[in-house]
Amino acid sequence: MDHNYSPQQQQRHALLTVFLTVLALMFFGLVLVVISNGLVGIVVLVGGGMFLLGLFHYLLWGRAFSEATAGEREEEQLRRRAIEIEMEEGWHWSDTRMRR
Repeated sequence: MDHNYSPQQQQRHALLTVFLTVLALMFFGLVLVVISNGLVGIVVLVGGGMFLLGLFHYLLWGRAFSEATAGEREEEQLRRRAIEIEMEEGWHWSDTRMRR
C-alpha cells in the first residue's frame, strides 16, 4: 500500500511515533521504580553519573590527546598508502647495503 502523504503529515506521523514511544518508556520506567521500591531509579542515576563523568573526562583529556596525535595519525596514513601503492605497482626499494 503506497501512501502519498504531504511532508507536514509525515512529520506529524514521525512526531506521534516518537511521542508514543517516549510515553511507553516512561510508563514502564515508572512501573519498574514502583515494583523495585526505587532501586531502578538509583541504578539509572548512578549510570547517568558515570556517563557524565566519562563525558567530562573525554572533553578534558580525550580531545586534547586526539589533537596532539593528529600529526602521527597523518604520517601513519601516508605510510600505509605508500605501502599500498608499492604493492599495487610491484615496486620495491633497491638494496643499497654494502655486502662483503
